[in-house]
Amino acid sequence: VVIAIASYSFLKTNKEKKEEQVEVTEQGQVGGANNISEANQADDNITAKPTQDSKLIVFRDFNLTDQNGNQVTAENFKDKFKLVHFGYTNCPDICITAMQTISETLKGLGDKEGKLQAIFITVDPERDTPEKMKEFLQNFDNKIVGFTGSKEELQKLADNFKVYFKVNKETANNAVEAIDSQNQHDQETTNEGEKLLENNYIVDHSTFLYLVDQQGNYITNFSHTAKPGEIVEEISKYINN
Repeated sequence: VVIAIASYSFLKTNKEKKEEQVEVTEQGQVGGANNISEANQADDNITAKPTQDSKLIVFRDFNLTDQNGNQVTAENFKDKFKLVHFGYTNCPDICITAMQTISETLKGLGDKEGKLQAIFITVDPERDTPEKMKEFLQNFDNKIVGFTGSKEELQKLADNFKVYFKVNKETANNAVEAIDSQNQHDQETTNEGEKLLENNYIVDHSTFLYLVDQQGNYITNFSHTAKPGEIVEEISKYINN
């Protein structure tokens, strides 16, 4: 068990290094990217560039499930602006920061809050069941809606936003192999270590918050570390028009 915990610590350390690199890439970005491709250029794996981002309908063509088990489509939110974040409930810090930022933004909008719907979309449907999403979202503003569903539907919606995500089990698998080799005569310890690591894989993903209009068009984006007051100021320019 000690070996398993140590290996998981190594896994987490590698993730923290990855996130530090993302933080550096996004540092200073409050919002207002010229297009959605620019918004995602922190991710080396993103190469597709829409031809007309100013009219890019990103919030469309999906059938997913919210944290209460209800089926949701774009039609459910057609009368509101949307503030969207892609993440996952096991994310140790970036997603938590993003959700805190969104919660403070909703509070800062005051009487304009009803014109905006905040949405958290999982990139880890294997673990993020509606029940898990509901438990996670209870830590934040109660008006935030969470989306989960099939991998195919979530991938389709992520592709609309040009969002990159990839389940990364390689480090966990390497740690499991190390446990196996060191505990060949202790099957109970090996099994416990494998279970711990296999349930704690990471998901690499884009970290921005995306602002979308009532018709589902991409408007702009914000860093997950942007100050809520600055986000409120930017969103208000569109809501007040």
